[in-house]
Amino acid sequence: MQAESVWYSCNGLLVIRPYEPRGSLKDLVYGTTPRECYTRKYSRVAKRPIPSAEITKYGRSILEGLNYLNEKGFMLGNLHAGNIIVDSSGMCKLTEIENSIIGLPSIYRPYMVATKKIRSTELQAVYSFGHLLYELAAGRPLNSPYMESPPEYLSSTLKEILTMLLSKDKIKEGLPRISQLLEHNFFSTAWYSPSTEKPSIKVGSKLREVIKNAKENAEKRIYQDQKKFAQQKKIKKTTESNSGSSIMTEEEKKKKHKQKKKQMSSAIDDEEDTSYPTTSLQQPKPKQSSQSQSPSARHKSQPAQPSSAKQQTSKQTKASSSSVPPPAPPP
Repeated sequence: MQAESVWYSCNGLLVIRPYEPRGSLKDLVYGTTPRECYTRKYSRVAKRPIPSAEITKYGRSILEGLNYLNEKGFMLGNLHAGNIIVDSSGMCKLTEIENSIIGLPSIYRPYMVATKKIRSTELQAVYSFGHLLYELAAGRPLNSPYMESPPEYLSSTLKEILTMLLSKDKIKEGLPRISQLLEHNFFSTAWYSPSTEKPSIKVGSKLREVIKNAKENAEKRIYQDQKKFAQQKKIKKTTESNSGSSIMTEEEKKKKHKQKKKQMSSAIDDEEDTSYPTTSLQQPKPKQSSQSQSPSARHKSQPAQPSSAKQQTSKQTKASSSSVPPPAPPP
């Protein structure tokens, strides 16, 4: 899609494009218009998935644009439903081509880093195209690097395309090229009539060198990020395995500690049982109480008082008798 005006400086880039009333493919999925607030219209549930016949038409139009840019040496790594404009005739127009040149990454870059086979800029565009088709068919974005299974209500050919582009096994085997997708029956039989002729892009030597360096840097960055991600994944796996083994040893220690406690308690019970033997038949003789003792025995058991204590008691009795006054005479 051609831009009406462009402003750029060291702080950024501003591109103004013609207004299309139908908006983007994302607007069609959510049943909104371009004038509505972004957070309001895209935060709700999609109104309806796009029918299979329309997906075929839109997909063929997008692939034609991607193939043309790829032949001219351009790249479109930042492909998603929000930057594809639908004109009045139903054809798709690709926008934000400049983002890849100035180094802006794709919104699906975290998912690309999680894989190992998506490195070239063409494969990045093909992988983003797969996420785009899934959002059109399911009515919601795929929030994961891989698709486990396509929606059941889709046609068999559309399921085949989504599996080819988003399943884990197929990505490991290798994604198809843009030209191979155009030859698939799902897109080759679609009606395609561009509203305008293909634009003639004149690329000078300086611009060609800038695009070449941008592509090389993009591929180098994603390769380095994939390598770091793989290393971090290995480190996380080893730490989880080590922590898991340490947890198991702690549990085993707790079990052993409980077993020791049980053994000690059972041993104490056995000792208490053996401390009172019951083999001898003789009963121990009970001790006599003090009441049952004889007077002589009680006398013997009482301690003898010293002589000085006896003298003191006799003196006290005499003093008490002398202190008593004599009786009064009779009248």
